[in-house]
Amino acid sequence: MVLEEIGGRVEPRSRVDQPCGGRYVPRTICLVPGSEPLWAYSAKLHGLTTISFVFDPEDLREGMAETLPRGIEFLPQLRFSDDVLWQIGRLLALECVESDAPSNLYAGHLVMALIACVARNQGGYRSCTRGGLTQKQLNLVLEYVDTNIARSITLGELAQLTGLSQSHFSHAFKVSTGMPPYRWQLEMRVRHAQQLLLDGRNTLAEVALATGFGDQSHFTRVFARLAGATPAAWRRDRRA
Repeated sequence: MVLEEIGGRVEPRSRVDQPCGGRYVPRTICLVPGSEPLWAYSAKLHGLTTISFVFDPEDLREGMAETLPRGIEFLPQLRFSDDVLWQIGRLLALECVESDAPSNLYAGHLVMALIACVARNQGGYRSCTRGGLTQKQLNLVLEYVDTNIARSITLGELAQLTGLSQSHFSHAFKVSTGMPPYRWQLEMRVRHAQQLLLDGRNTLAEVALATGFGDQSHFTRVFARLAGATPAAWRRDRRA
């Protein structure tokens, strides 16, 4: 997936000496088997930023059983464009490169959305229409997130607790709580952080570490976005 072209246009090729053919497509996306080579050619290009995703078919079948039709096969496409798919890829790239502590839950949701978008592009996507989690499943998941507040949790872990595929679990969790799992985890971390801040015995760096944030700057950004004030200002106001 081409994220940025500088000074020219890129042409994907399956062979170095074989032009791709067809018209130029901005934000070029290619879907190829992992065993096949892929070349990016341009005579004038000054800069190029790309991102590649490699998927295991078995993982796809297990993680998105209710969303992808049984036996679906993704057909190779050397050059196409899809604005939604490109935006999802860009968000994944930003999460991996710019985030101080990438969220496994958030990245997992983006990956599922990316796969569903590829399947839709090839006519193989279907929506999950099932309801929410049972109360027992929901309690089990929330307790697990609370117990593991200081570490990054994957979508697969939570889905396994409920016996559901990742796509079904993600949908059911949002139906039950009104938000995706990664957002719930962030808000729970902020609530735990508020309790530690009120205690007053921990530094901001210690609070960040205890609630699963990579460092104090990441903690401050997330806390301010969800609580409406930086951790220092929030604690100062409560003390006053």
